[in-house]
Amino acid sequence: MTTQDNNLPSANMHVVEQISNVQALMHLLKAYVGTGILAMPKAFSYSGIVLGAIGTPIIGVLCNSCIHMLIDINKHLGNKLKCEPLEYEDIVEQTMLNGPKPFVKWARFCKCLMITFLVLTQMGFCCSYCLFIAENMRQFLIFMGQHFNSLPNASMSVQWYLLILWPILILINFNKSIRALTIASACANVVQLASFGIIVYNLVQNIKPLKSNEVLIGNEFPLFFSTAVYTFEGITVTMPLYRAVRNKYNFSKATGVVNVALIIVVILYLGIGLLGYLKYGADVGDVLTLSLPNEPLYNSVLVMYSLVICVSYPVQMYVTLQLLCPRVEYYLHELNMNTCLVTFFDYLLRAVMVTITFAFAAFIPNLSLIISLVGAVSCSGVGIIFPPMLHTISFWERDIDRRAKAMIYIRNLIVFIIGVLGFATGTYFSIKDIVDITMTEQINSLQALMQLVKACVATGILTMPRAFSYSGIVLGIIGTAIIAILCNSCIHMLIDLNNYLCKTLSCEPMDYEEVAEKSIANGAHKLRKYSKFTRNMVIVFLIITQMGCCCSYYLFIAENIRQFLINSTTLPNVSMSIEYYLAILLPFMILINFIKSIRLLTIASGCANIIQLVSFIIIVYNLVQDVGPVSERRSFGTDIPLFFSITVYTFEGITSSMPLYRAIRNKRNFSKLFGVVNIAIAIAISLYIMIGLLGYLKYGDDVQSVITLSLPSEPLYDSVLLMYSLAVTVSYPVQMYVAIQQLWPRLERRLTDRKMSDTFVNISNYVLRTLLVCITFGLAAFIPRLDLIIALVGAVSSSFIAIIIPPISARNI
Repeated sequence: MTTQDNNLPSANMHVVEQISNVQALMHLLKAYVGTGILAMPKAFSYSGIVLGAIGTPIIGVLCNSCIHMLIDINKHLGNKLKCEPLEYEDIVEQTMLNGPKPFVKWARFCKCLMITFLVLTQMGFCCSYCLFIAENMRQFLIFMGQHFNSLPNASMSVQWYLLILWPILILINFNKSIRALTIASACANVVQLASFGIIVYNLVQNIKPLKSNEVLIGNEFPLFFSTAVYTFEGITVTMPLYRAVRNKYNFSKATGVVNVALIIVVILYLGIGLLGYLKYGADVGDVLTLSLPNEPLYNSVLVMYSLVICVSYPVQMYVTLQLLCPRVEYYLHELNMNTCLVTFFDYLLRAVMVTITFAFAAFIPNLSLIISLVGAVSCSGVGIIFPPMLHTISFWERDIDRRAKAMIYIRNLIVFIIGVLGFATGTYFSIKDIVDITMTEQINSLQALMQLVKACVATGILTMPRAFSYSGIVLGIIGTAIIAILCNSCIHMLIDLNNYLCKTLSCEPMDYEEVAEKSIANGAHKLRKYSKFTRNMVIVFLIITQMGCCCSYYLFIAENIRQFLINSTTLPNVSMSIEYYLAILLPFMILINFIKSIRLLTIASGCANIIQLVSFIIIVYNLVQDVGPVSERRSFGTDIPLFFSITVYTFEGITSSMPLYRAIRNKRNFSKLFGVVNIAIAIAISLYIMIGLLGYLKYGDDVQSVITLSLPSEPLYDSVLLMYSLAVTVSYPVQMYVAIQQLWPRLERRLTDRKMSDTFVNISNYVLRTLLVCITFGLAAFIPRLDLIIALVGAVSSSFIAIIIPPISARNI
């Protein structure tokens, strides 16, 4: 127990200035009544008046009970460990360490998981803040242009406003003084109060009667739940306030700070939500400021609220940086970096964090959907799911009445189930609406960039350390850059071909196989008769490429699940050969491949992307620790062909680039010097070299075929095996969908021509899907080495698609 006491978080915490109950109440109200309250009318448009009026206090009570759970745990740990009140992430760790024995080994992992959720929550707030500022400034300039008959470009897309704001908020975020932020925040509070008063003044005028409103009971309650949880999420503020308040008993008693704040906030949320929805109906803006009329008084609100949020942005980001900067600084010092470099990386981290929030906002430029997504994913986890879990673990070994303990467990279970349902349904409907927007509209340049980077940075990046073990450090760095430039130039060849053919044939941009066919058909006379053959050959290689990807995905899932079971369980026979795992997975892979809805697959893929991002961050976190010296690694390898094949596989983005080129709104931005393609390739090169180099330096020639298999056997890294397996399982039918779309229409047409029954045609579809999965299973079982399968696919199909066909087609024209 002595060692544990020495490592208590409170031992290194600075002394917190004590505040009164009134000050704590004011701080808590300020945390609740942020931009979230302005989204309540939109939330009521999702739920309707009746469900909104009932749901708001229920969600408030739910979040409030979770706050009381954490306070209760904090008191219990304080008495048991004789320490000061803890922060949220420390509560998680100490609850695990002092709970039942099976939970002790998960303490570090759960703390890291909580830090991740806290960072995601604060980053989500910052993302909504930067989009809020951009939307409000855009609305203000549009109104000014209408008044003065000027500013013709004021109605440009919100992404341009985000781009203009980006360097400004980076500079603001470079401020490190919490005192300066506090003073600016105090001034902003006064401005925000005045703006809020003007908004209320607008809402109480000319309210529509209840009977004329459109919806009493809405049908999008999950989105209402997510938005309301976003606005009620006060746990991240409550724990620091509990530590700082002078009289801790008054903080959590029946008539204490927490409950009084809840009552005030529920009244405000109900009032603003109801009045805003009654006044503006279903047409209410994502936030109330966007629904205000074009009058000088209300235009001033747009400016004032934008200034307030500009000040609040670095305050929210400060929480994230306080969680990340000390850890990054510690590892930089461990690498013996000098003070100047450490300071440089500190500012770089600040700029990167701001850039991430702006990129996410530009990718989903819809404030209500961002708010509901953040509320569903991170706020539900931090505010509703984790507290009852921790409370149950904390009470597990407490000596209290069995009936009372049973009631506590039942209550915690109910809260946990509600939280999980809210998390699942809210995330599903938020991503569904995001997909609906992106699928019904042309995409912008930033959306195209994000999708192209996602296509390039798939599971292939995890094989780059293995590729570097084949090539050595010097050849790996040089070769990765050369292959990237090679693939990039081939993408540009296809884009130029597409542009030329569209002008010549007066048609819309085409897919890859159409470009190949038309370039031969409109090229040299001697080759024109081979146009159909060229098209079919490209289709065949596209199918082989997608099937090869599916095969590597299948083996990746099996390898990671096997490693997870070996690391985390004592079950017999878990170390059996990989072929058994492939066979066990076969029925499941067939079943998920029976999903025919691309919309459902896209939504599932969106959720998988979030899981994959978190896993990737944990992998990078592992790689930057205890990096091996360069002198112990080979500079020049001897297996260059294997390195080439693996790297071509990872860079093969042509199959994604053509559909994206067709979908992008401004096609010139796709292929210009600083356009989508070049920026995506530059990002991909940086990531590939970073992962390849760090992975090879850390693990040397012993690095496994994918870096996940080289991670140490610890709960944090074991979770990566499971998360990546889940993400790739979801991605498998998405990759297979491309192959099926190439094969099935042709097969269906032949079956229809032979007048086969609909039942037979439908059965044939499922047979084809089953057969394709079995083919990937057979190849994976025949070559149960992931790096060799990837090298084979890269050498055979990716090289043909990415490097051979484009110059031939371009030369023919």
